[in-house]
Amino acid sequence: MACSFLKLWTLGLILFSAGIGVAQEKVLSKSEFERAWKQGCEKTSRIGHRLVETDEQFASKGAPPYNTYISRQMYLPPDRVWTIAGRKGGKLSDQYEEIRIGRVSYSRDGDGAWKQKELGFSGLYYCELEAPINIGNSTGAGIGSSDRTLSVKTDNDYKDLGRQKLNGQWTRILVHVKTITFSSSPSSTQFATTHKYWISKLGTFLKAEFDTHSRGTEQWSRQRREYDYGQKDLRIEAPTK
Repeated sequence: MACSFLKLWTLGLILFSAGIGVAQEKVLSKSEFERAWKQGCEKTSRIGHRLVETDEQFASKGAPPYNTYISRQMYLPPDRVWTIAGRKGGKLSDQYEEIRIGRVSYSRDGDGAWKQKELGFSGLYYCELEAPINIGNSTGAGIGSSDRTLSVKTDNDYKDLGRQKLNGQWTRILVHVKTITFSSSPSSTQFATTHKYWISKLGTFLKAEFDTHSRGTEQWSRQRREYDYGQKDLRIEAPTK
C-alpha cells in the first residue's frame, strides 16, 4: 500500500513539474490587457535601457524585406533620450539623429549641423493606449459612387499566452489582434494587425512585434522592438558643436 502511494506521489510530482514550463493560454478582457500593458510600459519607462526598433516591409510571406528602417535609441529616465535612425544600407547623409533633454530637442541629418528647438512636451514614454477611432458609417466619397455606403467593423481579441522563454528568460506574452473590415457592397477589404509583447519577470518589456497585413493581398509589414537593460553606464548629454 505504501509502495503504491509512493509511486502515485512520484508520478504526480513529475506531471506537476512538467506542467510548470507549459504555456497556459488565457483570453483577456480589454481592461485586463490594457492594465497589464500599462504596468509593463510604466516599469520600462523607469529603467535606463537601449532599444533597437526595426521596421520591415515584405512583398510576400517568406520573401526577404524590400525595405528595412532601423532606429537605435537610448533612454535615461526621467527625461533623456537619444535616437539615430536610417534605412538599412543607406547613406550617412540619410540618417537622422536626435537628443532630447526635457523639453529641448537637438537634431541633425547625417553629420550636419545640430538644430535646437523647444518641444511642447517632455518625458520618454506615453503609457496610455490610444482610444479606438469610431468611424461608423460613411458615405461613399472616394470610392467611386456617392450613393454607396462604406461600413467599418472593428474586432479585437486579447490573450495572455502564458509563460515562455525568450533568450533564456521566462516571459509573459500578451497578444492583441485587431481586425478592421471595410465593406462597400459588393466588396470588402480586411486589415489585420497583431501586437505581441514579451514581458520579463520584473514586469519590463523585453520584446515587441507588430505585424500588419491586408487579407487578400501578399504585402505585409513588421515592426520589431528589442530592449537591452544590461548596460549601466548610459549617458546622454547635449551636443557640444
